[in-house]
Amino acid sequence: AKDIPGFMPETIPQYAAIWEEVKKRLTDYVVWHKPDRLPAGKFFDETAYNVQQKDGAERFVKRAPLSSFLKSDAQKTKANLDKLLFSGTIKQVILEQFQQRLDQGMTAEEALCGRKNDPQDGIYYRGHKVKQVKYMYLVGRGIREFDPNADKKITTADQGGKTHQKAYQNYGYACMDFDAKTGKRVALIPIWKYGSCKAVPEGVIRVFIGDTLFDTITKQFYRIKQFSARDGILLLSTTETTGKTFVISKLKNYKVVSSRQDISKLKRE
Repeated sequence: AKDIPGFMPETIPQYAAIWEEVKKRLTDYVVWHKPDRLPAGKFFDETAYNVQQKDGAERFVKRAPLSSFLKSDAQKTKANLDKLLFSGTIKQVILEQFQQRLDQGMTAEEALCGRKNDPQDGIYYRGHKVKQVKYMYLVGRGIREFDPNADKKITTADQGGKTHQKAYQNYGYACMDFDAKTGKRVALIPIWKYGSCKAVPEGVIRVFIGDTLFDTITKQFYRIKQFSARDGILLLSTTETTGKTFVISKLKNYKVVSSRQDISKLKRE
């Protein structure tokens, strides 16, 4: 019918009621996602990183080639070195020599990594050419700090018997707990800890990935897509089309939807 020029069924009396009912059934519904109460996935990142104190916080530290800090221009390269290099002494030496070499007319790549036709050329520290450096692990917009709630420390020993403190980074979260009265976040539980935290404390609302939430203010339904230790919950609007995502940090004004019947009831309220 939609392909017939000028044909508008909603304007014809005998079709109007059918048209409204069809339109309602096609658009006025919420996609139901069955809750998953059995979180699964890797516990940790496979790499064990060094953990060292800096500026009052424990940071994940790893080694990488000096060349990996090269950016599109000299200023961006200096900013990258200044932000991520761990050791204060060698960091200052690298930055000073990098600037000196730039002043000699070298490109940013030559100044940092050395001239390609001269294997001995480059930045030196204590008589040795700097090839690798310690740097702080960067995730998203910030330096990755050790999280005692989610990450796990281990002790390793080298061939000489010297022990080292390392840590695995948490790989994912099982669920998030909120205070039932205030809606404020109480705890974010990693997958590796979930086995010992299955009991939900009194006065707590627990949500999982895939749970459906109902916003009592906007009367909209959303699905939990992801947990974030920094931001809270990433929600995806549950509609007949691809929904928009946004982040919430509190559960206030939201109700957890546990069944299809809940959706029908909430829509009638």
